[in-house]
Amino acid sequence: MKRMPGLRGFRPGKQDYKTSLLSGIVPNFDASPWADDLHRIDRDSPKPRIRTRDGGWIELDPKARTVKTWGNSGRATALAAAIADSQGWDAELLRPAGGMMAAPERPALRRSAEELESWWRARGYDAVCAEDGVWVDVGSGARLQDIGDQVCLHGALTPEAARALILKASEAWGGVAELSGHWTQADKDTLWLEAQRSGVRLGACEPSAKAKAAWEAESAEAAQRADTLGMVKSATGPARLLLDAAAGDVSALSKLDPDLRAFVASYLDDDQRAELAKADIADVISELHRFRELGCEERAKTERERDVRPANVRDPLDVAPPPVPAPGL
Repeated sequence: MKRMPGLRGFRPGKQDYKTSLLSGIVPNFDASPWADDLHRIDRDSPKPRIRTRDGGWIELDPKARTVKTWGNSGRATALAAAIADSQGWDAELLRPAGGMMAAPERPALRRSAEELESWWRARGYDAVCAEDGVWVDVGSGARLQDIGDQVCLHGALTPEAARALILKASEAWGGVAELSGHWTQADKDTLWLEAQRSGVRLGACEPSAKAKAAWEAESAEAAQRADTLGMVKSATGPARLLLDAAAGDVSALSKLDPDLRAFVASYLDDDQRAELAKADIADVISELHRFRELGCEERAKTERERDVRPANVRDPLDVAPPPVPAPGL
């Protein structure tokens, strides 16, 4: 067979595309011994990912100088160690931790891997399909393996990972789920608290006394914030009406309660009303109680003045003259 022009010295099969990609990502690394282990390489991200043929994952973070692995820890772990050794980086294995499953009374809808991937991506997560489910990036140090009716955590239970697990239970499983596998009590407490915040019923997750006390304190604080917000909202309406009335809005003036109406219409003079109309609503809210007191005093003053004012008594000398007799009478 004749050689093709320009291909002098080329031997088919000598170069491997994936090893070339890996060598391009990791400087001065000989990837050729790993050619049979590389399944896919995603280099178009700040943290390139490598998928090995035996189901392992590797993520390279040049800025942090780390190599993370998860999934099947066979060849991926060995390749990650070789890369870390060649670059002087740290290698980290995200080990399988506990899991969570849909409750038997509310089975999860059957979804394809592509649908699961889209479900997570629609909620802002980086997710990728694989033969063993969908792998979801839930922040540094953790990945979720979602197979539809079960989710397994790989790595540490970070706050981000806990929120992602409870989100799955809330929106995909009808708000009911059960823990499976081994979880530490600290992890159970973290998940239980997150479930309480989201209204999720989480089985096989008995909280500690410390977690229950934390939830009681958090609930009390939330109730206080709600009361404060309600007070602010209830004060915002009158404050806005008061500002509009001070600016000359007759309709707003008529909607004010009697004390505030007296304050803006009688107690203040024109210059003070003009100044009030320019005030910030937050400042007005903080002064509403005082304004009402001043308005109440103004109303009382008006009533007193009305009581001491002489009644309109007819002067007895002020009588109409007698009628003039008609002619001839």
